[in-house]
Amino acid sequence: MKSYSPEYFAEPRRQPTVAIIVFVYNFVMRMLKGFWPILLVLLVNGGGRSNYEIWTNIAIGGFGGFSLIISIVSYFRYYYFIADDSLVIHKGVFTKQRLSLPFDRIQNINLEQKLVHRIFGVYMVKVDSAGSAGNEISIDALTRDEAEWIRDYILDKKSTLLVEGDDDIAQAENVGIAHKEEQEIMRLTPLDLLKVGVSQNHLRMAGILIGLSFGFAQTIEDITQLNIWKIALDNAESLSAKSVLIFLGGIFTFFAVLLVIAFLITLVRTVIRYFDLRLVRILEGFRLSSGLINRREAALRLEKVQVVTWADNPIRRWLKIFTLEVKQASAGKIGKQQESFKIPGCYKSHVDEVIHASFPDVVNQEFQTYKIDRRFTFRRVLYFSFIPGLILSSIYFLGANWNWLIFGMMWIIGSWIYFWRYRTRYWWKVSNEYIQVHKGAIGSHYSLMPYYKIQAIELVANIYQRRKDLTDVVIYTAGGSIRIPYVPYEQAATLRDYVLYKVESDNKSWM
Repeated sequence: MKSYSPEYFAEPRRQPTVAIIVFVYNFVMRMLKGFWPILLVLLVNGGGRSNYEIWTNIAIGGFGGFSLIISIVSYFRYYYFIADDSLVIHKGVFTKQRLSLPFDRIQNINLEQKLVHRIFGVYMVKVDSAGSAGNEISIDALTRDEAEWIRDYILDKKSTLLVEGDDDIAQAENVGIAHKEEQEIMRLTPLDLLKVGVSQNHLRMAGILIGLSFGFAQTIEDITQLNIWKIALDNAESLSAKSVLIFLGGIFTFFAVLLVIAFLITLVRTVIRYFDLRLVRILEGFRLSSGLINRREAALRLEKVQVVTWADNPIRRWLKIFTLEVKQASAGKIGKQQESFKIPGCYKSHVDEVIHASFPDVVNQEFQTYKIDRRFTFRRVLYFSFIPGLILSSIYFLGANWNWLIFGMMWIIGSWIYFWRYRTRYWWKVSNEYIQVHKGAIGSHYSLMPYYKIQAIELVANIYQRRKDLTDVVIYTAGGSIRIPYVPYEQAATLRDYVLYKVESDNKSWM
């Protein structure tokens, strides 16, 4: 990386000239997103068949040209520089604006490359600050050396400001090299990327495709005035067994093709989003980069880590991979997830490395395991299994096909097995410093957090739970919330009191 000095960025500077192309690209994309229905109609109509359409074309063209000129002028009115431990932006065409963001308010700085950035070898710099808006400042196009230097300088300077007056000399000595010592922890190989793509939720995409297919079929019916399903039912009695088999085979083939298409779409999306994913260890945390067309580089600062979660499903378990998510602190409403650091596929050794880096003392903890109450299954089966199953089964007694009775019984049995398994596999562990939660009927989902990161803890109980001396424990952090259902009230109250004691007595910084 090219070496710069603070004086180099002390004077107002424009972005590289290629930023004009980025400005124009952004303008064109906004135009296409905002006006594509109108443009499509005009294209279909042959560019205009009346005076109204001609004037519409002229208005759109005039507005587009004016906006394009404004985008170019805005480049020449945009300046950035560093002064008084702040990142300063001057911009505005008709109204001048001066944005000044102090380093101590900056939460994180991410680098991003869209397709146009990758073509011209520049980066967009996004600055997350302490405030509900987030991403208050962004610089559209800088060279990689400039972008990395600004990011490293600001974050290192921020660290210096945070440790001023601290007696920990070693910590102060490390400031300034946080982004220079790097060690690659993992990189998704083509085989790993294939594993991630295979283990994604293909049924969700298949559901979207099925919905689109039925919508398309409805449109065809409206245009042709032919009710395909009514015609099929009216002629069902006259069809031979062979014709019925062919019809059913066609339906089966149709859904099979949709599943294959859904699989391929999900796989392609996975490759585009997570291509060449790299996780790098730096002194202050980790850096994650990925993307084939739009490449994003995000940093994880260890002091911001609130909750670490990792999960699998039957396919991931067979492939021995996990999804890993680190929830970070960011300004905003308590319990609302603001920023997430996610790896879609990694091995257990990578999970352990991130956990041990985020919470170094977790390896020395002794955990005690607790289960949720058995009545959790009873209530869930009553509301989500037994009652819906009876409603479905009762349709049979109203004169409908006997298949409704079978479907109702299968619903009751299947959902009962699901909730029974969910309860038996739900446990939570506590130690002197940490709480860990495991849940999942089919897959496994783990969450780990230290007590001193907890912002609030609440006991919530409905009428039934109050009668049975049970409650739900809701734990809030700056990175999200966790709910533990059907805990005996005495256990929950003990946990709440202990957590509040640890939060008040611990002098560690939560972010």
